Amino acid sequence: MRPARAAVAAVIVALGSSGCAAPAEPTWAEELAARSRSTAGAFSPMAASVSDAMPRVVHPGARPGEETSSVSEVLVVGDFVDREPAGATAHPHDPDAFDVYSGGAVLRLRVDEVVDADPAGPRPGEHVRVLLPAVGGNGLTDQDVAARLVDLDRVVVFLAPARLTERDGYAIALDGMLLGEVDPSGGVTWPVLEAVGEQYRERVTAEPGGLDLGDGWGPASVSVDVSSLTELRSLAGPRAAAPAG
Repeated sequence: MRPARAAVAAVIVALGSSGCAAPAEPTWAEELAARSRSTAGAFSPMAASVSDAMPRVVHPGARPGEETSSVSEVLVVGDFVDREPAGATAHPHDPDAFDVYSGGAVLRLRVDEVVDADPAGPRPGEHVRVLLPAVGGNGLTDQDVAARLVDLDRVVVFLAPARLTERDGYAIALDGMLLGEVDPSGGVTWPVLEAVGEQYRERVTAEPGGLDLGDGWGPASVSVDVSSLTELRSLAGPRAAAPAG
């Protein structure tokens, strides 16, 4: 088929019988962003930037008298090797199972490098279980999102204690926001942070003058100030107080 005819055929297929282009399927990052934008920081400190989320950085409690804490406990490089459903019915008598009650999935993360940890986290070569919370059914199911994460080659992940559980395991910090993709040269991109920012900008455009910045859109203010593993490694070290303001 000639290129021009092939292009016309592609357009016809895309438009379909309705004459309108089918909505693009959301990416795994957009699905996580849709949840993260409204819940991140609800139960933990809010990071102003990627570097502000390092395990070594401690934040004051949200209220007077509350203990200081970190956005994450462990920062690792590795890859997701498989997945399983999450939920109370998955392993009701397994003491190592997540004690969660709705949706989500459990990912198994193989750790290649521990960049930073406080307290001491997993060792290189170990596997850790990571709870992926329910993403709300905005286009991809929880298992769809988990499968796409397993398909990624190499990731850098900020891990925090898993919520809704008293068992062993972690969650991706800030409800799935602090997950980066690592390229072969060691560069890091942050797809969920980028998707959160884009969704925030779209809402600002749709609701000019009427957007409450405190209405579940705080994650849009998390700035990307780290773009490589080298930079992340340089930030690891003894605990430090979060920057003022």
